[in-house]
Amino acid sequence: MTIQEGLDIGLIEIKLKTLAAEIKTNIKTTKKIGLLDGKMGVAIFLYELAGYFGNEKYESFADMLIDEIFEHINNNVVPYDFSGGLAGVAWGIEYLSKNKFVEGDTNEILSDLDDKIFQHYMSTGKTDNNTVEFIFGYGFYILSRYKKIKASNNDIQIYIYKRLIVDLVNYLSYCAESGLITTKEPLAFSLNWKLPLLLILLSEISNLQIYKDKVLKIVSQLSPSILSLLPVYHSNRLYLLLGMFCFFEQHRVLEWEDHIELLENSVDLNKIFTEEFYAKKINIFNGISGVFMILSQINRYLTVKKNFDFDFNFFLKKDMILNKNKPNTSIAYGLSGIGISLIQLLKLGKINVPYY
Repeated sequence: MTIQEGLDIGLIEIKLKTLAAEIKTNIKTTKKIGLLDGKMGVAIFLYELAGYFGNEKYESFADMLIDEIFEHINNNVVPYDFSGGLAGVAWGIEYLSKNKFVEGDTNEILSDLDDKIFQHYMSTGKTDNNTVEFIFGYGFYILSRYKKIKASNNDIQIYIYKRLIVDLVNYLSYCAESGLITTKEPLAFSLNWKLPLLLILLSEISNLQIYKDKVLKIVSQLSPSILSLLPVYHSNRLYLLLGMFCFFEQHRVLEWEDHIELLENSVDLNKIFTEEFYAKKINIFNGISGVFMILSQINRYLTVKKNFDFDFNFFLKKDMILNKNKPNTSIAYGLSGIGISLIQLLKLGKINVPYY
């Protein structure tokens, strides 16, 4: 079957409008501005929604949130991290620019934020202040900015960013060698599992043709642990599979082929939806919406062509408000993340790709 055949498109659109209404009602009390925990993530959802429905009201509300974010940054001390701070805001602006939701030269818009983030990173170095979480977020931020800088043909800035990426790879190598990045399966599904995240991050670095030898060395060191993993949770198998697919697309690591096939054949979506997440969390960070996001990314890699029949509409009929007293509006644990995952499913449905 296809996503288009399996999903009640009208029901999803009603849910999306309901989510947007709840967000607009509750965002007024939100002081956080971050990508994963605050207004930046909400703005991305509203821009995506405006693009899908062609509704300027959603776009205008998102524009207002962006203005509030920069006003807050100008008037307050803001952390530097990806989840709730400057790195995530900068990544979000690049995402919006790339997808043509906002106009303007992001090299100019983000110049002050870049300076603050770089100064923080260079001043702290390899200390406890730069946790693994900070480094991963910093990595995705710096890669998004390098792609835009590279297009500007500014040789000096390109050189600086390349050096920053080299430093990032060295730090990731240090984290892997020091055991700071665990390969062990988490006790429950979470998008914060560092192993798949590392493979995705390294695949992006490899795609830029920067420090490839060191990137391959890191993966080579991790490979025995990766090949010994068959996660208990099928949702974790799916996430590990996505990480391996992303890197395998850049480098066909021959010893991975059999394990990728094993994971691909062993993932049981029925178990994910009816056992691992039955009547449980629906948020994106550690809930069913996170699985939806992985599925939206993994389809283009799949080689096992087996039809899969499941009533996704069962989940659409679940209550989408996580806390009726004070709904969480964020991407990570709230309404915006659920909405973004539903939009991704709709996009797949529109192009009518096979769904497995």
